[in-house]
Amino acid sequence: MTAPPIDEVARLEEARAALSAGRAADALAIIEALTAAVPRSAMGEERDALRVLSLVAVGRVDDADVDAAAFLERYPRSLFAPRIRAAVTRGR
Repeated sequence: MTAPPIDEVARLEEARAALSAGRAADALAIIEALTAAVPRSAMGEERDALRVLSLVAVGRVDDADVDAAAFLERYPRSLFAPRIRAAVTRGR
């Protein structure tokens, strides 16, 4: 029996809600599980942005810096880019 498909939109909403509620570690766990389950995703840009924001929120600033640089290179015109830049700058 195969596992049911991952509802990426619902999982990203769950991660967003956790991050907004101050549960960044939970958000990061959700994002990491989603990335493992669906490595190439149409929702990858949002997922990657939430990962950077979650990393900053849990204090993993060095990891956030690395992921932010990769994000900004991959998605230079992203609507998330200003928020990513601001979060990483605040995290330092």
